[in-house]
Amino acid sequence: MEGETDPERRNFRSGDITPADDHSPVENRTRSAIMIRSWPASGARVRITLGNEGHVMAYDETLASRIRDTLAHKRNIESKKMFGGIGFLLNGNILVGVWKDSLIVRLGPVAGDAALREPHVRNFDITGKPMKGWAMVEPEGVADDDQLQDWIGRATAFVKNLPKK
Repeated sequence: MEGETDPERRNFRSGDITPADDHSPVENRTRSAIMIRSWPASGARVRITLGNEGHVMAYDETLASRIRDTLAHKRNIESKKMFGGIGFLLNGNILVGVWKDSLIVRLGPVAGDAALREPHVRNFDITGKPMKGWAMVEPEGVADDDQLQDWIGRATAFVKNLPKK
């Protein structure tokens, strides 16, 4: 009936919210929801998950999709929701990830420090304590596929030598 709100779907600040799917990182799926928001000017799509405790976890789905495409031919890759975003693991070790609209790369201590001197790169610090050997690459640093492939290649060079989990 017109004007009624479907309990399974409602409008929220110009984005659609639907019940969380099986990919939701929260345990109680009946109380969580997912909202996809798009920004046409940049082409970015951000997935926002509202969890049980009301916290918001958001990441750039377009960047995550580009990473999936780049890693599609590699073996022993899996993705997991983590740190309010999504991480891609190689042999059980975090390789790269997406946090908000930035690429997270695991480079190791030496390459990680060197990467911090490059444009559009900063410490991976979402808790107030920077993670050594990790870097956060802003969207401008992964604007094209060659840049993204380069970062994934650097991360792979380090992570492939870690013990399998």
